[in-house]
Amino acid sequence: MIHFLTVNYYSKELIKKLVLSINNSLKSAYQITIVNNSPQEELSNDDFFPSEMIYIIQSPQNLGFGAGCNLGIKYIYSVNNKALIWLINPDTTIDKEADIYIKKCFDTEPNLAILGTKIRDIKGNLWFGQGLFDPFWGTIKHEAKLSNTINSQNGITSSRWVSGCSMIINLAKFDHCPSFNTRYFLYHEDVDFCEKYYKENYQIAVTNHILVTHVVSAIIGKDKKNMFKNFTFSRLVFLELYGSKLSFLIYMFYVVLFKITILMIFDTSNAIGRWQGIKKYFTNSHP
Repeated sequence: MIHFLTVNYYSKELIKKLVLSINNSLKSAYQITIVNNSPQEELSNDDFFPSEMIYIIQSPQNLGFGAGCNLGIKYIYSVNNKALIWLINPDTTIDKEADIYIKKCFDTEPNLAILGTKIRDIKGNLWFGQGLFDPFWGTIKHEAKLSNTINSQNGITSSRWVSGCSMIINLAKFDHCPSFNTRYFLYHEDVDFCEKYYKENYQIAVTNHILVTHVVSAIIGKDKKNMFKNFTFSRLVFLELYGSKLSFLIYMFYVVLFKITILMIFDTSNAIGRWQGIKKYFTNSHP
């Protein structure tokens, strides 16, 4: 059985489409766990079809993406500590028989711990291809050309990190319940999650086939200022933890002298959000 996990934040209608996509596309048995991160928006099994496949966890407040995922991962781990957890965004749909492809990946590479999928946007363009990270310069890329193929038959490619938009966690490869760093509220928690386990020599890969369609920023894009605030704060935290001192300084220089200064003229919400992210980091950078 595949355990899908998604985090709701005022996205009930999107999750309905996701559930129908899963139901219409999969041949495998599955359960969908929904963490409701927006308590003011009531969710019940009757909101979704097929309702018997849905398990809802009510969060007391909006905990952020990573902490919300942790609630779901902890529940699924308690049910089956060898399960495949497919972490999936509410604003996505899944291609037909994607589960068959995924299972072949894990059958071919039994040591695979974390598998991401290539993702397209609604225009059909590649949105996520392969995750790369350069600790010295601090560059994080997600549309790199595919390389270092692990298995040419199924097209599994090694990846430094994979997108939390569509990430499969193989619990059988962990001797503990894996979790996201809750210092992040939104953005970069997936890169942090993978980097942590990459350093511990867990095998991470991405599919060479596109299996998921993503409506980019359908949820977080509604509040532009808050989006860039969280993005800037999270990038600074990530570079503090995993980048060089030079990479941190480069990013600060880039944001302050280029992004904020220039965008204050052309995109005020973007500039203010980034400034708020810097302020949040230096006033509340540690848990």
